[in-house]
Amino acid sequence: MIAVCAPAIGVVLALRLNALGTLARPGSVHLLDNPLAHVSAGERFWTSLDLVWRYARLLVFPIRLSADYSYASIEPHAFPSGTESWLGLALVLGLLALLARAWRSRDRYTVASIALVAGPYAVISNALLPIGTIFGERLVYLPSAGVCMLAARAVVAVAMRAPTRPDHRRSVTAITGLVLALFAARTWMRVPDWSNNLRLFESALEVNPRSAKMLAWVGRGRLERNDLESARELLTRATELVPRWIDPRVHLARTLVFLDDLDAAEHELDLAAADAPSGDPWVPYHRGLIALRVVNVSEDAARQFAAATRPPWVPRRGSTWGSHGCARAPRSIRPRPTWTRSSVSRPIVASTASSHGCARP
Repeated sequence: MIAVCAPAIGVVLALRLNALGTLARPGSVHLLDNPLAHVSAGERFWTSLDLVWRYARLLVFPIRLSADYSYASIEPHAFPSGTESWLGLALVLGLLALLARAWRSRDRYTVASIALVAGPYAVISNALLPIGTIFGERLVYLPSAGVCMLAARAVVAVAMRAPTRPDHRRSVTAITGLVLALFAARTWMRVPDWSNNLRLFESALEVNPRSAKMLAWVGRGRLERNDLESARELLTRATELVPRWIDPRVHLARTLVFLDDLDAAEHELDLAAADAPSGDPWVPYHRGLIALRVVNVSEDAARQFAAATRPPWVPRRGSTWGSHGCARAPRSIRPRPTWTRSSVSRPIVASTASSHGCARP
């Protein structure tokens, strides 16, 4: 297994070093994406055993599937806490015992199957180096092929225990067919969750109710659909989990503006402004919304909107702002709109752009 895995892992590490200039750059992975990048090596390794058990459970019982496992769906924990880490350790030891047995008996098929599981998994396990995400079902596609090979070997071994009994083989075949049918049915049931972004995010939130990303994204989706109370609840929970993340906070402020709770909206914007990068457009934009709610047309509103569209925050094609559906020409070369109170009297839900604070006048 070492002979098979070592070259592949070496190539991956070499490509990583060539691309990043280092194998693990401190602070390069955001806490939201992978909290294991922000803990000690010992704590990361112990939590990675927890992930082993979670992956194994999903491969055998793919009942509760999610497109997101970011912070705080899985939180790091140190030795000796965490039942899942102990179960993962037992699973690793069992796999090593199976490998030793297969190696002694020269069972190349089993050795190759375990290598196909262990080699690719070592790269995404977070045990050696933190990667860009803590956990993802998509990451074990290749290791799952090795698991399927081991499962096939187990089915054949059970069927061959009584080679002279046709009823035994038929029973094994029937049970195997039933298991495959159940897996196929689960796949079919999962497909509708990918019909649109909001449904996908909502399904992920059902599985991981403490995912800050899903709370924020479902909250923004509910805001687009004018479900203001639900949006406020979800965005508030997101800000409580990650207080210094400005995205859910400015959208919470936007929600509060539409609920006419202007004092609370101003408070949220004050908190967002404390953590926002210099010149960030979202805080002044929403301050402009508040000014328009207070009076019909005001100099303060005009000043805030001007600040929100001032270079370098003019959206450009391919930029982060533009990729959110906000790619528009600079204000200096567009006809100046006439801002009225009615233009922000209710949430604008006609486009994705409006959910990011880019409502058209």
